[in-house]
Amino acid sequence: MEHSYIISKVKKIFHSLFGEHNEFNEDTSSSDVHGWDSLKHVVFISKIEEEFGFRFSLDEMQETTTIGDICRIIDSKTTL
Repeated sequence: MEHSYIISKVKKIFHSLFGEHNEFNEDTSSSDVHGWDSLKHVVFISKIEEEFGFRFSLDEMQETTTIGDICRIIDSKTTL
């Protein structure tokens, strides 16, 4: 799956949860976004799982600290 496609889908989900006013790039982390707490993180990951049709492991969920981390996991799971 192309990286730009993954980014565009994750960006859409991100903005639906956190609002268009929040900056979105691969270095964006929960500490950069007001309201991105542990509960919102689970919701964010859940929506990504729905969109891409796979499940994150618990370890993967805990390892995702930036948008780039999330996109790398998506890429690894969609190229299997």
